[in-house]
Amino acid sequence: MRKNKQKIISILIFAIVFNLALVGLYTIVLNTIKKKSENTSTVSVELEGYLNKEGKVNTVKSAVESTKDHRVKLEKYFINIDGIPVFTQKIESLKEISGVDEITINGLKQKNNILLLDFKTVGGFEDVLYLVQLVENLPFKVNIKKSYITKIKSAESIEEKIKWNGLFSIEIIGFLDNQ
Repeated sequence: MRKNKQKIISILIFAIVFNLALVGLYTIVLNTIKKKSENTSTVSVELEGYLNKEGKVNTVKSAVESTKDHRVKLEKYFINIDGIPVFTQKIESLKEISGVDEITINGLKQKNNILLLDFKTVGGFEDVLYLVQLVENLPFKVNIKKSYITKIKSAESIEEKIKWNGLFSIEIIGFLDNQ
């Protein structure tokens, strides 16, 4: 019986030690799984953030591509530093349309996003006024700052028009300096 008791105690001690070992192993495995789960969660959140950023970038790219035609049309309403010669030629080409005898650009300055332009015209009174209307109707925001129209020559015959001299200072808002 004593042997039997000793055997039961050894089995009991072995069972307790075995259970403690299992509980320890279970705790180690559980902690390892918990750490892996936390790492996986962190990586998942980072990946989701990256995918959101990537999605936003793709959305912006597609918006940029889809609005290209609109931006090209919109850029026509601005003058950049490279477009000044073209713009001055456009002003000078209004000579034929308006019927004035002469258009001379006297000054061209830049102030922030405003282009300041001074020009002189010679022609009939109606032609000079029509030229002013054409300048106002250019596809830019135009402010006429100064406008002087003076008679320079009386008509010597019935067929000849009275000549008028016009001096104008205008501001074109929407100038881009490319800096």
